[in-house]
Amino acid sequence: MAIADDAEQALPAFRVPELDAIKAQIAEVRDVQGQMSERLGEQSAQILAQRHEAMEASARMETRLDGRMNRMEDQISKMGSGLEAQVKQLESAFGVNMEHLESTLGTRMEHAESAATARMDRFEDKLERQTDKLDQLILLSSPQNRAIG
Repeated sequence: MAIADDAEQALPAFRVPELDAIKAQIAEVRDVQGQMSERLGEQSAQILAQRHEAMEASARMETRLDGRMNRMEDQISKMGSGLEAQVKQLESAFGVNMEHLESTLGTRMEHAESAATARMDRFEDKLERQTDKLDQLILLSSPQNRAIG
């Protein structure tokens, strides 16, 4: 036991006084890292939930847009049918040149289709920009992507 007592008495001479302070700092850093990791995990979960909600909202918007486009197509079709009926009436009543009426009808149909297409294109562009912005936000707020970026 004398050797053990001698070793125990000699041990304090080899200790570095700052070692306990360094160990305490390392423990603090690890604690802070753990807290930050936990917060980042929570934020990632929130962002993923928000992205899921945004995707659901986008799907609902797309469904509504499809419904609107179908109604617009039906209206265009009805307008075309109505114009065709008017052309027949005019042709029989006044002997109007059929080629001219078909041209007018075609122009109106093209205009209506063009307006509907332009409106759809603008909506799709806006939806794409919003999706791109959401993806950028997710990438920027993700801890893995922050380290890469």
